[in-house]
Formats: sequence, structure tokens, C-alpha cells
Amino acid sequence: MHTTYVTPEQHEEFVGRVHASQPAVWLLAKVWFSEQHKKPVRINPYTVTPEHPQWRGHKDDGDLFVLDDGEWRRIEVRNLGYDFTCREDWPHRDFIICTQHTWDEAEDKPYRYYYLNPARTHIGILDPAATRDQWRKRTSPNRFHPQRPDEVYVCDVDLVTFCPLPAGADE
Repeated sequence: MHTTYVTPEQHEEFVGRVHASQPAVWLLAKVWFSEQHKKPVRINPYTVTPEHPQWRGHKDDGDLFVLDDGEWRRIEVRNLGYDFTCREDWPHRDFIICTQHTWDEAEDKPYRYYYLNPARTHIGILDPAATRDQWRKRTSPNRFHPQRPDEVYVCDVDLVTFCPLPAGADE
């Protein structure tokens, strides 16, 4: 089980990141899934814990869900802070998928991960079912908590599909 001590300032920073991530979720739901791929989309309401100790009562079970082949599929959306458009300009040696505990503790594993560049012009898509056997664990610095590195899952960049978002997606 994942437990940590978080200061009130760190919690406030986390809450800000959660709120800031919502436009990316709605953008993908509207532009990528609904308009581009004509898939029904469901976005569950999200809540944010007022204090860190109650965080388990506010965990989400996915950023959005897409109806595909008659099943609602869990999608995770990541709003990244570094630019990329394709495999060739990916700025890191590995592709960080998620923290180990978020994957390991998830009852309903994500169907896909979608990673947006800051300009919201391109996405990286990872299919866990097709790539999970090629993931590796790595310790990675935590930019929000430098004193506490994260255990993360990573994979080779060539396992990620990169795509442009349709024109006008950032509006």
C-alpha cells in the first residue's frame, strides 16, 4: 500500500495539478474520441480531498471511459510538461508510463494511456495490453517531492504511438 507524509503546501500543489489536468481530459473526450473517432464517452465527476489523509476516499477509477466493442474502457490522460511531436523528438531515454503503485493498486487497469504535449497539438498513446510484458521498473526523481523518488514503470519509446491532434483542438 502506498502511504506518504505530505505537507499542506504539497497537497495544495497536488490539488492545483488535478484541477489543471481537467481541460486535457475534456479535450480528448470531445476532439479525439467523440468527434474524430465517433465513440461515446463518459467522464465521471471527480472530487478532491480537502486534506491529504483522506485521499483514498477521493481516488478516481479513470480519467474518462470510452465505449469500444460494447464495453466501457478506462482511459488515463496525462498532461505532460515537456514538448514532443513524435518518437524522434521525445526528450527522454525511456517513456514513463505511471508510478508503480497506481498500476499495481488499480482494480480496473487502464485500457489506454494518452499523453498530451503542453501545446496540446500531439499525443502519445500507450496500449498496456500490448506492451505490459515489456515494461520495466525504475526509480525516478519526483519533481514535486525531491526527497522522495518514485518507483515507476517505463518502456521503450518505440512502444508508444504518436499522433497529431486535429487542428483547432486547443481552442
